[in-house]
Amino acid sequence: MPRARLLHTPEVVEVLRIDAQAGVAWIRRQGFEQRIPLAHLVLEEDPPLPAGEPTSPALSGETELYLVPHMAQAQAELHLIHGLSQPGFYSVYFRSSTQKTWQSLLAGILVPGESRFFAFSLQHYSPPWTVHIQRLLLSEGEQAAIPPAWEKTFSLRLVQFMEGQRLRLTSTEMFTKEVSPTTAPLPKSGVSTGLPPQEIDLHIERLAPELRDASAEEIFLYQVQALRRYLYACEAAQYRTVTVIHGVGKKRLFACLKKLCAEAGWELEPLLVPPYLGGASRVKF
Repeated sequence: MPRARLLHTPEVVEVLRIDAQAGVAWIRRQGFEQRIPLAHLVLEEDPPLPAGEPTSPALSGETELYLVPHMAQAQAELHLIHGLSQPGFYSVYFRSSTQKTWQSLLAGILVPGESRFFAFSLQHYSPPWTVHIQRLLLSEGEQAAIPPAWEKTFSLRLVQFMEGQRLRLTSTEMFTKEVSPTTAPLPKSGVSTGLPPQEIDLHIERLAPELRDASAEEIFLYQVQALRRYLYACEAAQYRTVTVIHGVGKKRLFACLKKLCAEAGWELEPLLVPPYLGGASRVKF
């Protein structure tokens, strides 16, 4: 079954069917079927490497990014390969000529040799494109020093698409210039960092606005999954504390947060003072 990524979040969903004329798609998300605009999807699949390419991307020894145009199908692809021997946390942001803001394609950990594939319709996402990648290698052991971060912005012009050939965008030289995580410049769109934020708001209008009209149970299941992914990502990023805004309501989210913390051995502290007044909690890893 085809897969796709949602532009507002790096979440992967199953594509059930597509109505190209109506510009809509039906997806399965968190076990529920949902109808969303086709423009909100980035189709994803795992294509075979072209002849002559190495069968194991781990042999490359670096991060690789490729542009693969398919002008006959009015489509183009981005291939991201993590070819290092240690895991890395990646954030990938994308913007086309028709977009005013950055869209998040990926925010997560890639293991050695792992790759990601993104396919775009050139009708919906017209060149030129801008792709911004941030990478932080994950050290092993508690006493290991924090490695320097790396980031790069790629500007893809229309002429690069018209060549019709697989084009490698990264080079060995660019990885020799590392930047400090504390001083790294940010995308002009206002994207704050390649790491998870230190506060998450689980209110659905902030977390996933397109689900505001979904059923209460569907919203709750999505919030729980987002909370679980967020906390494990923050622990992997070696945060000491984060703030979770869960609201008061029926306390279902707070009860879920309390259970997750108990299972993982994290300390949970309800925040009873303004501005939270019991609607948020601090998690200590």
